[in-house]
Amino acid sequence: MATIAELMVKMGMDNSDFNRGIAQTESKANSAFKNIGKFAMAGAAVVGAAAVAMAGKSLAEFANFEKGMQEVYTLLPDISGDAMGEMEQQVKDFAREFGVLPEKTIPALYQAISAGVPQDNVFEFLEVAQKAAKGGVTELEVAVDGITSVINAYGTDVLSAAQASDLMFTAVKKGKTTFDELSQSLFQVIPTASALGVEFGDVTAALASMTAQGTPTRVATTQLRQLFVELSKAGGEAATTFESMSGKTFSAFVREGGNVAEALQLMQIAADEQNVSMADMFGSVEAGNAALALSGKNMEGFIGNLEEMGNAAGATDAAFNTMNQGVSVTMEKIKSSVSIAMIEVGERLAPTFERFGNWVIENMPAIEDTIVGVFEGVESIVDGVVAVFDAAHSAIEAVIDILAPAIKLYKEFIELSGWEYTGSKRALDQESGTYSTYIPPTPKGGLSQLAEGGIVTRPTVAMVGEAGPEAVLPLDKNLLAILGQNKSENINLTIQIDGQTLARQTYEHFRREDKLRGTALVIGG
Repeated sequence: MATIAELMVKMGMDNSDFNRGIAQTESKANSAFKNIGKFAMAGAAVVGAAAVAMAGKSLAEFANFEKGMQEVYTLLPDISGDAMGEMEQQVKDFAREFGVLPEKTIPALYQAISAGVPQDNVFEFLEVAQKAAKGGVTELEVAVDGITSVINAYGTDVLSAAQASDLMFTAVKKGKTTFDELSQSLFQVIPTASALGVEFGDVTAALASMTAQGTPTRVATTQLRQLFVELSKAGGEAATTFESMSGKTFSAFVREGGNVAEALQLMQIAADEQNVSMADMFGSVEAGNAALALSGKNMEGFIGNLEEMGNAAGATDAAFNTMNQGVSVTMEKIKSSVSIAMIEVGERLAPTFERFGNWVIENMPAIEDTIVGVFEGVESIVDGVVAVFDAAHSAIEAVIDILAPAIKLYKEFIELSGWEYTGSKRALDQESGTYSTYIPPTPKGGLSQLAEGGIVTRPTVAMVGEAGPEAVLPLDKNLLAILGQNKSENINLTIQIDGQTLARQTYEHFRREDKLRGTALVIGG
């Protein structure tokens, strides 16, 4: 272990280790800082890309929001700029509070105003409709459609949106129907009912009783309408019977406080007196079926539903409170809040984007010229490359033209030598008149060497003079004359014949002899 003195001497006199340590530390620090810088640059790139994507998404969200609100403003031609700003803020607040996306709120707002809901209390109406939609498990637009149909038929002085919603919910609770089905089917009966003075509670009580017995909502509304028509049609059998029983018309009866159940009880008495069915008291099947579903043994249930309609206040809020809780509701509100936040970001970016967009529109001719110029440059480059390839192709064709004769000659040489299989050849046997197939053999062991002599009967590539001077003599010539010798002199001639050649030559000789003598000298194929 080093002492303090040794350390002092080392530090004062020999600081190489110290400097080395400092250098190593500095190197590691620089490396670390470089890595940190890389990570920072990568992080900045990711953040930048995310920011660009968010800006684009925000602008798109705001564009849709702006377009939707402009459609609403077409229904309010006299609306001021301040009122527009206030309405837009109300849409955002509504979306945040109820967890309804602006893309669903704005169409419902348009529908409500289009249906005649006053601008001053349209958001109060939307609140009722949203509670009805939430409690009735349907869409906001559907609830708006159903409720506006009712209050437009009866008038807001007779029935409020909240009352209409409560009665519809009570019908859903007591019958076998849905808020959605009621909204889509009530139009078939409420115009007639409201015109006659039949309370909406009577209508919903009757629909609850009829659907509870299995009649589909759309069918029940049609049957109930026909019942009201026949009870009120002057001169009709049902209307005449009712008037004789009550002393007044059906319309006067209900306007003076009578209800549908009481009217049907009077018709039941008349049917019993005539000893006929309730269905026989009406001229149509639809009206007769409605009367049967609401009278006789079913009368008690109908009267009970009428009492429920009298206690319907708060039904919408009760259903809403039951449905407006849990994780799904929280997620809906978060989603709506995020959507509103993006709309507001897009709203702030919109002026800058509009200036840029206007600049692009104004300078579009120059931009088009630039783009065309770039593509023209690319076209020139492509043309140059194509010209090079055309020239290369021409050069290759020229080389092929030059080499073609040499290649052909080489192929002929190979075929002649028998170095490779070149395909079968068919030759005509002149004597027998038949064709034979000849396949040139492939030489083995290289070229033939004929230093010891031999007989060649077909074109053959062979070596000549490999063992010294040689003479090549055709067999059909006078050998002695070629050699320049006298006939009387003896000549030593060595003939080397391979077995195949000998067999082939002798076989052909024997075949000719056989034909001449008529006997077989050689038996073989």
